Amino acid sequence: MPFIESMAPLSRAITRGISQFSCYSNTLVLRSSRNSSSSLVKRSYVSSRVSPKKPQHNSDATSSAQKVANKTHTSSVLPGTILKGLCIKAGGVDPVAREDHEYPEWLWSLLDEPAPNSKTARSHARKSAIRAANFLTKK
Repeated sequence: MPFIESMAPLSRAITRGISQFSCYSNTLVLRSSRNSSSSLVKRSYVSSRVSPKKPQHNSDATSSAQKVANKTHTSSVLPGTILKGLCIKAGGVDPVAREDHEYPEWLWSLLDEPAPNSKTARSHARKSAIRAANFLTKK
């Protein structure tokens, strides 16, 4: 039965005209041959991993540890690392990563999801709906 469930994305991909299909260690990767209206954006479809669901544990220790982990912010590179290719000036010097406490606090909240009823979330939903409608129209 798991094999049949894992083939469902492939059958949907065939009906949508997917040009490339590949599977990497239980991950199904589908790439569309169609481009969006913008030349800078190319649509890719990546399905979630095909694996059995793990049982969830409802313990106070786990939830408090997750809250602490969510509040602690760490950068992805070590301090002092030269960030190659991030220089925005021609002939300039590549920036160097700093300690986490040297960055402004608002930087760590840039990638957080907006509140469901906020103006930002509604704007994002509206733009996503427009992009989806434009993608489905014939060109």
